[in-house]
Amino acid sequence: GKVDVDEPRALGADEIPGVIGQFVDAAKRAMDAGFDGVELHGANSYILDQFTRDGSNRRTDDWGGTLEKRLRFPLAVARGVAEAIGPGRLGYRISPAGTGNSMSDSDPVATFTALGAGLGEIGIACLHSAEWAEDAGLARRSTDAAFAAFKHAASGNPASGVTISNSGYAPETADAWIAKGGADA
Repeated sequence: GKVDVDEPRALGADEIPGVIGQFVDAAKRAMDAGFDGVELHGANSYILDQFTRDGSNRRTDDWGGTLEKRLRFPLAVARGVAEAIGPGRLGYRISPAGTGNSMSDSDPVATFTALGAGLGEIGIACLHSAEWAEDAGLARRSTDAAFAAFKHAASGNPASGVTISNSGYAPETADAWIAKGGADA
């Protein structure tokens, strides 16, 4: 059944390292349980997405404001998990133009290009984009930019750089999109 929950609040800066540690611990537990890898859910208004986007991250400390500061938390989580389980066992999911739960970003192309580059530098295995959005063109441009930056930053690392597109594909359109180079899967 439903459980009463506390009203949402911003994390204190002193709480953030502990939350990063929780992600790392969860990934280690998944590996101990026999998983082949994990995917960080940085989409659909979950906490990594909330820190990434300027429409939800209203912080004025070292974890918000500028794009670099907004990406600090998601990249710290990805880096910590990659160090714990190996970057070749880590994926990251994004939804650059998703608007669920009032999510928004003033420049998703720039935001997700920078995030894609940062994840590629870490050397994670794959970047997975859920492309649903009211503005399909913005979703496509944002995903394309994120994928290009991810692949560029991951070049030379054979365990990294796989891109996955998701949302509304029929088998024929998925095959055509892969053949066109829009994504690897």
